[in-house]
Amino acid sequence: MNTNTNTKFQSASLTSTVGDSTRFLVVKLTASQKLALLVAIAATLASLGIAIYTGWQSSGLLIERLIRIALIGVAVLFVHWLPAGLHELRGLVQVAAFTLWLVATLVVLHGQITFFMISQRHAGDLRVATIQTPSVPLMASSLSGRSRTDIAKEKTKVISDLARAQLQRCLGECTTLNVRRARLAAEIMALDAEADEAKRYEAMDDRRNSQADRVDELRASLRADPVAFSVATWIGVTEQCLAMVIGLAYAVVLEGTAVLGWIMVSAALGRTAGRNVVVSDSILGVLEHDPAVEIDSSRGVISNDDKLVERVRAAVVAGELQPTQFSIREFLGCGQPKAGRVNRLYVARYCSVNG
Repeated sequence: MNTNTNTKFQSASLTSTVGDSTRFLVVKLTASQKLALLVAIAATLASLGIAIYTGWQSSGLLIERLIRIALIGVAVLFVHWLPAGLHELRGLVQVAAFTLWLVATLVVLHGQITFFMISQRHAGDLRVATIQTPSVPLMASSLSGRSRTDIAKEKTKVISDLARAQLQRCLGECTTLNVRRARLAAEIMALDAEADEAKRYEAMDDRRNSQADRVDELRASLRADPVAFSVATWIGVTEQCLAMVIGLAYAVVLEGTAVLGWIMVSAALGRTAGRNVVVSDSILGVLEHDPAVEIDSSRGVISNDDKLVERVRAAVVAGELQPTQFSIREFLGCGQPKAGRVNRLYVARYCSVNG
């Protein structure tokens, strides 16, 4: 009677054990494998975010932006996930998939480099925006708007006129000639004053132009990445070329991290799935070779304790657990009463059958 009861419990919970082995694939990953999974997910999300930003910035109309984002997003997922499953393909299909992966990688790298170049330009613009442009009023070269050259020409003419007037002789009071001489002398004085004023304005223009040149130089230096500028000068290349190479390096690191992360996760999940299949096969072998066991598929619902007992049985068969109350408690992460109950059920169900 006890043997028949144990057999029913075993056959009823066999399907549940095999199903639970798949359900706990991720849970059974090691700490480093879980970290690889988190890194792969983070890298893929970051790459998708860059793809969305690049697609939005690289198009004009809304429909164009959405289509471009979709295309780059598909390329990102394809680049990240294909290497993990490439071994499943064979022959020409594998070659075609790898070729398509290379093309998709170029598309993704182009989007990544575009993002880094745009972000660097925006960072430079923000640094330039911190400069306070001095407000210097625009002024004419002199009050009359004439240059010092024009004033000098006119002064030369007035001096010549005054010289001729000085050489003229007249009889009597010579009022007209004296008035002309005085007027020409006054014009010369006025032209001297205008020339001095023009000289002062020209000096102010020179200072304003010099200040503007210094501001432009400061803006150019702030717009450039200081590290990239120094390195580009040192190795003898242009700053834009170096910035493109740095953007490519960032893109390769991000995409490579995502691809390697998914490959590691895929390999770990494959090993875990294979180990669970071996455990399930071992359980089937025990049931098939035990003459006291007959599969009874008529039972439907089983208790949670029965599921826990089968989990413990699978771990024991796989050599991962010792059938003791303390080990069962650590394995299930439960309290002492439940661990004791599961241990008693395990002993009653399997130890009696083995005996």
